Amino acid sequence: MAFPGSYVDDHALAQDRTGEQESLLAMSGTCLGNPVVACAFEHGFLGGTLGAVAGEVFARAARYALEMRVPLVCFTASEGARIEEGMGSLMQMAKTAASIEKLHQEGVPYISVLANHVSGEVWASLAVLGDINIAESGVRVSMAPLALMEQGALDGDAQLRDAEQLLSHGAVDMVVDRLDMRTSIGRLLGKFGSAASSGEVSEG
Repeated sequence: MAFPGSYVDDHALAQDRTGEQESLLAMSGTCLGNPVVACAFEHGFLGGTLGAVAGEVFARAARYALEMRVPLVCFTASEGARIEEGMGSLMQMAKTAASIEKLHQEGVPYISVLANHVSGEVWASLAVLGDINIAESGVRVSMAPLALMEQGALDGDAQLRDAEQLLSHGAVDMVVDRLDMRTSIGRLLGKFGSAASSGEVSEG
């Protein structure tokens, strides 16, 4: 379902319709007729941070995608690790990265989509480990939490990178407008499906 408004309005409407309140949701279905397993971070819940529960949800989604031989797509908008969970949160970096590596080894495609804002441990562990990495136009990426930059604790100009900079330095493969995202991902899934049926999908 496509929503025409801002992310804030879209999310409020989606929450009203579904009742979902989690920081990371996982689901299976189709996009333009192509089967897919999808994850989506909700930045409004603790900054969409990667805590123990979110890490486990992602790992289970990856295992399900592997079992069903279906591409995994993750929409990332996160402030990084949930620091109040300490070591338990940091362990999610290894868990999510290992889940993606297993997909690579088995030739199951993983598409990563960066939405605004992505930072820290999530950037390192799952946001740019895709077979194809897509940045939404207007996305901002940093190694530090956005809140620290907004408070003036860090130099935002030195920390932030936009979609075009990521593309020019090879950190992402495509920059796509949000309104075109469904069509672009659907086409990629179709190509992956064609390659899989002809035996052309390889490791990594």
